[in-house]
Amino acid sequence: MVHRKKNLRRSGRLGGGILFFTSCLLLSSCGLLPQEEEYRAAPTIREYESEAYSYASVSKEDIQLTKKVSCVYSSAQESQLSFGVSGERVQNLYVSLGDTVKKGDVLAELNMGGLPEEWEQVDAEREEQELEQRHLTELLDLEKRRMQALGAAKSQAAERYEKQIREGAQELELIEARLSALQKKIDARRVVAPIDGSVFYIKNELAGQASKKDEVVLRIVSGEECYFVADAAEADMLQEGDSVSVVVSSTVYETKVRFPKEQPSEEIYFVISAGDGQPEMGSKGSATLVLEERKDVLCLANQAIKRVGEDSVVYYEDENGIKAMKYIETGLQGNQKTEILSGLEFGETVIMK
Repeated sequence: MVHRKKNLRRSGRLGGGILFFTSCLLLSSCGLLPQEEEYRAAPTIREYESEAYSYASVSKEDIQLTKKVSCVYSSAQESQLSFGVSGERVQNLYVSLGDTVKKGDVLAELNMGGLPEEWEQVDAEREEQELEQRHLTELLDLEKRRMQALGAAKSQAAERYEKQIREGAQELELIEARLSALQKKIDARRVVAPIDGSVFYIKNELAGQASKKDEVVLRIVSGEECYFVADAAEADMLQEGDSVSVVVSSTVYETKVRFPKEQPSEEIYFVISAGDGQPEMGSKGSATLVLEERKDVLCLANQAIKRVGEDSVVYYEDENGIKAMKYIETGLQGNQKTEILSGLEFGETVIMK
């Protein structure tokens, strides 16, 4: 009986162990199974974002095709002045920009050295010789009258006076030649105003510089008739008498076109109307010329019109908000806008960019 109980206990323990092992095996086997795959998050569906456009509308306006031409305010009579010798220092400058001068005024001088004193000395000799000639002529005249009263022929005194007068004339001619040569030297060292007018150009830092023969150092213009001068090649579409507005800084001058008789193919003048005032001589301006014009026409900003081959097109948004293309017919392309001949209506909106 005791032996049997032992067997029962052994079998009970064995069965319990098997059950425990089986339970552990089952529990551990759960980790061997593949884990359930996690579902990825669904992508966020974004709303459609339309491209940001800028727009332009068809309007009705005047269109102009213009061109700017540069011009300079100048005078009908201008003198460019220079010294006649090189290598001499500019000793005196008597004028400033804008000064009014009279014909014959000395404007600038080089170093004269002793030329003025020498000229004065020779001029005094000339005056003395002229005085001697007048005195001899009077003596000869008196002698001739005396001999005529006596009814006699020429006297020796008369012959002597005549000889002295001839010799004096030769001497006077030599003196005048010396004086003329000195005067030329002095004139070559001076700049003298040849006309009434005003100074509108002086070479920079002229005083104290060494002279260069025939180099322009001053310019004088007459104020009798002044105008803007432009290159005729840039304004070949203009006609005599055309009206042109010229802007100098912020001032607008109304002018009339004139062609010069001397150089009609090289220069063109814009003459200021009477009473409009005068800019400073040498002022630079710009004339806006209207090359072509359309009045009260359908038009659209130039930037809104594109080219596809030889055709003109515009882009617009259709009823679904989708960008679409349309062919149009254009006319004059102005500076800012283009004439629309067909394909668009007034007020219609297109994509600019």
